[in-house]
Amino acid sequence: MKQRTIKVLVVLMLVISLFGCKSTPTESPTSVEVTPADVSSVPEIKYEVNPLTGEYNILPENVGKRPVAVMINNYKDSRNNAQGVQAGLADADIIFESLAEGGITRLMAVFYDVSKVGQIGTVRSARYTYAQLALSLDALYVHCGMDDVYTRPYCNSAGVSFFDLGARGCSFRDKNGLAYEHTLYTTGEKLLAGFEKAKFRTEVKESHSGTYFSFNHPEKDAKYQNKCTALETPMSSYFQSRFVFDSKTNKYVRYIDGAPQKDIKTGKETAVDNVLILQDTYSHFSDNYHLRAALTSGEGMYFSPEGYCKIKWSKGAATNKFTLTDENGNPFSLNAGKTWVAIAPSSRDIKIETSAPESSTASKVS
Repeated sequence: MKQRTIKVLVVLMLVISLFGCKSTPTESPTSVEVTPADVSSVPEIKYEVNPLTGEYNILPENVGKRPVAVMINNYKDSRNNAQGVQAGLADADIIFESLAEGGITRLMAVFYDVSKVGQIGTVRSARYTYAQLALSLDALYVHCGMDDVYTRPYCNSAGVSFFDLGARGCSFRDKNGLAYEHTLYTTGEKLLAGFEKAKFRTEVKESHSGTYFSFNHPEKDAKYQNKCTALETPMSSYFQSRFVFDSKTNKYVRYIDGAPQKDIKTGKETAVDNVLILQDTYSHFSDNYHLRAALTSGEGMYFSPEGYCKIKWSKGAATNKFTLTDENGNPFSLNAGKTWVAIAPSSRDIKIETSAPESSTASKVS
């Protein structure tokens, strides 16, 4: 009897413990209130200065990289491609224009971060003057072919880091209505892969650190009394370089045959913040065909949305950057932004429109 009572008590205790400890069921919440994270706790990205433009748009991890300079065709066929067949110019930080043989010009588009750039071209052969300019930038110089008499020996002896797409690939042909030699393109992605495979140095030399030109702070543009609505630099009797100021974008747009030059792929206009015209002398090599610019010193003009003025420039050694001064020899700085640099023959006038075509003037800087 006692054992039976004990068993009953044990069973009762188990029942009480099971049901007595069971929590009361609650409904699952249909929404959860989330407290926003403290914005101040999120680290702010501090952008560094772009050495080619003076703008603060470079991520810290990209500081100290070598720029990439690409030889771009300036050929146009008014029958099929009045505005040219160029791609990638709108993304360049600096664009150099210099005379080649036969009165034509070629372009060298310089990118600080080419990884962001899509199609680039059409890519053409190297020229002596551009090899010197690439050296002054400590840039990776991209081209397709070069003359073996003057340019190649110079590149080898001077230490120009040239990347020939004809020998290394990293390019493709794209139909654009022109002959085969005017159809070669590349991309930023292809170039970076090619540089890595070729084991090119990617860090800029200490001697080339800092900005390429002297720039004003982006929030402190210099202003000038005279305003320019359009300008034209006759590079030769055959070719003119023309820019028209667009008040909507506050930039100078490059014009070809009376219309804005547009990227053949993206449709973006070739527009810059600064136009820098450096007047120089050209001379032929002993073959009386290939040209070179002196690139020593001279006078010129600077155009920006804030106005224009006369300047002086000097360079000297091929590895040197450009040094700019005002007419009185005081240090001169560009307003921050993308720059078109035309190395124009000093014998030709710069045509400037200040308000309307009838008020245009021609200014020969001498």
